Formats: sequence, C-alpha cells, structure tokens
Amino acid sequence: MDDGTEEPEAAAPPLPPADRPWQHPSEAGRARADDTDRRRGLRLSALLVLAGAGLLVAGIGIGRAGRNPAGAAGPSDLIGPTVATIAYGSGDQTQVATGVAVDRKGHVLVRASLLQGATRVRAACAGKRPATASVVAVDGVDDVALVRMSGSPCRAVPDAARPQVGTRVLAVRADDDGTRLMWRNGNVRTMDQDLTRDDGVVAEVLHTDAAGIDPRGDGVVFTSDGRFVGIVADGPDDGRVAVLTGTALFRTAAQLAVGRTVAHPWIGVTGHDVVRGESATGRMQGATVTAVAVGGPADAAGVAPGDVVLSVDGIDVRSMSQLARLVHRSEVGQQLDLQVERAGLPVVLALTVGRQPDD
Repeated sequence: MDDGTEEPEAAAPPLPPADRPWQHPSEAGRARADDTDRRRGLRLSALLVLAGAGLLVAGIGIGRAGRNPAGAAGPSDLIGPTVATIAYGSGDQTQVATGVAVDRKGHVLVRASLLQGATRVRAACAGKRPATASVVAVDGVDDVALVRMSGSPCRAVPDAARPQVGTRVLAVRADDDGTRLMWRNGNVRTMDQDLTRDDGVVAEVLHTDAAGIDPRGDGVVFTSDGRFVGIVADGPDDGRVAVLTGTALFRTAAQLAVGRTVAHPWIGVTGHDVVRGESATGRMQGATVTAVAVGGPADAAGVAPGDVVLSVDGIDVRSMSQLARLVHRSEVGQQLDLQVERAGLPVVLALTVGRQPDD
C-alpha cells in the first residue's frame, strides 16, 4: 500500500564467490559484461584477420601455380589451351606426341616422323577428353603432319613470334602418360641454322637450350609471353634443340589444310663449302656445286658441276648452307640472279626457282 513513504531500492545481487569456476556476466554487473563483449569482439576480429591472411596465401599459391617456371604471366591461360596431346600407336603400343593448334577447325600440327606407322590417333586439348583424330596431310620436307581432331578444338595460336638470339622461351611437351604438360625454360641461342635430315633435305631452324626435350625430339616452343615460336624438329644435340620456325609452319599448315601439296622452293644442286684449290682465284668463301639435277632449275639456267656460287641476287654466298637458306626463303617461280665463278671468271645466270619434287 502507498502510504507516502519511499521504499528503499532493491539491493544489488551478491557477487559470486571468488573460487566459483564460472559466472554469468549479469552476476558481475554491466561493466564486466561490456568487458566480456569486448574480448569476444577482439577474438572474432583476430579470427577474421587470420582467415583473410590464409585466403590471401592460398590465392598467391594458386596464382603461382598458374604461372610458368620463369614467372611470366599465365602459360596455363595463354599456352596450355593451344597445345594438343596426341596419343598414337599400333597394336598394344601407345605413345604420346605434342602438337599445336593452328586454326579453329580442329587442325593441329605435330612432327610427322613421330606418328610414322600409327594406325590409331586420339587427341585432346587443355584437359578435355581425348577424341578420335586423323592424319589428313603430311609434309615430308618440314616433317610435319596436320592432324584433324573430331572433338572440341583447341584454341588456335594467333600468329608466330619472330624471336632473336637471347629471347626467353618455353619448351612444352606432354608427359609420357599424356596427363600433364611439362615446361622447360631456355633461350634462343642461334638463328638461321640448317638441319640436314637423313634424306638430305635441308630445313631452316633455330636453336634453343631449353632442356627436357625427350630423345625423340617432341615438343612445341613459345616465347615466355605465350607467342608461338615453332615445333621441335629433332632430338637434343649437345644440349641444344633444333626448332622449325612458326612463320614457315603457318605457311605449310595453310596449304595442307586446303588439301594442297606444299610447294617448297628448289633449284636442284648439291655441293659443299669452298675448300682450298677449288677456286681459280683463291676464294675461300662460297658454295662449290658438285652435282646438278638433270632437268632441274639450275640445269635449265646453265649451272654446271665445279661452279662456285658467289652471290644470289647480290647477296654474298659464304657457304653451301647459306645458299640453301637463300633458296628456302625464295618463292616457287621467282627469278634469281646467280653469280658463279667458272674457270676463274665471273658468270651471271638467270635462274627460275622450281618446286621441290615430292619423292
């Protein structure tokens, strides 16, 4: 009953004994509750910071996994989708070769001699499921085969790089199981070199010291920023690998893709570097002709065995390999002015470049 007198305030609840193992925040008053909330907030913030740091480290790890050994940006993004893994064989034997996609129609270029004798071919790109493939054309001069994939096509390489001596490169090949790509760093060591095959055909190549190419000579080479350099042309020799250049391979692939036989320039001579006594004027540079193909372009132009080729279209010829390169870079039907030394006298001959015979 209200009799006009004020009631005393309710006493605060007694504090728990000091040795009590736990107490609710309300038992210790609002100040202690606030302190507990602050501690919980700090613990939660610390956990969030640690979690964020963990995600950052994981992200860095994933980012590094997507970079090539040289640290350049994204071979998995730039190069991987253009590289084809080709499983081939006959009977119970299966091997793996590495190719590169050259268009959006499923055409892949690979070293032809690797597929020799294969009765079945399957191909896949960038982790896709292998699908039946077929060899649609072969160029024996460049030793490349054009393979057509029946499954999803790879991403085509857009163009060919024009590297220089010292350019950083990556040699890429499929492992023996065809389940992953192997990457090797290196540099371009020499340019405008010649590779003479067992059948005497000369191909123009560059050399790289990118290690890890298997003895068969399988692999595709790119610059460190993902541009196509070429296809490995032969097994490693003294730590160096010969590579057919991408610019020449694009021309070859374009003709093979439309069913044409590749027209390789040819003049029909064989020979060697000038040696002492072969030049009546004592020259020690040039290409001595030892044989001329009957009915070939050089024969029609009047080139004879014993002639020393001095220049082609005004470019000095220092060796037989340089003469081969100058012919290789010409076009079928192009006219060349050959200056030769014959019996100590200079002779200029007009030669029309022919097409290298298929056999």
